[in-house]
Amino acid sequence: MVECTSLGGPNNTYQWQVNESNLVGETSPSLTLSSIVASTGGMYTCVVSNQAGNHSTSTFVFVYPYIVIEPPEIVTISVDSSVLIICDAESFPNPDYLWLRDEDRTFREVIETNVRNLNISSIEYGDEGGYYCNASARGRTALTQVVVIVGKLYIVHLLASVCPLYLLIKPIYVRPNTLI
Repeated sequence: MVECTSLGGPNNTYQWQVNESNLVGETSPSLTLSSIVASTGGMYTCVVSNQAGNHSTSTFVFVYPYIVIEPPEIVTISVDSSVLIICDAESFPNPDYLWLRDEDRTFREVIETNVRNLNISSIEYGDEGGYYCNASARGRTALTQVVVIVGKLYIVHLLASVCPLYLLIKPIYVRPNTLI
């Protein structure tokens, strides 16, 4: 709730604005903000009017970042393919982005800052690991992780040796170094 108090009077009228546009129906000394999302952020102004004139006061509402990431937390991808990881953070003001990679418990920057999407192409086994999207706005950060698992899928056909004619049984998909 945002409050607007006035010492003048009598017969004060109030009008709330956001980013210099009137908020329809918001004509009381207090303003309640509910269902806050990134677009809620901005400059809020209370305009008080009476016979003596108008006076206004303003404040900023900042919405700290929260992240929606695609694909979900774990991605299994085969060698030589590519993956696009989308980090969609919402805040007011708009967030800055930084992609990090966890290598031996130390973070290193993956690509330049302020890039929302991370595209890893021509995947190799060395690309496996945790990738982090760090979104920040006004000193607040949100961090989320996607784990990329790299593996070439092998098709193993089991052959039945009971019959003189080999019967092909449904293929089984396994990753390298997996016991079956």
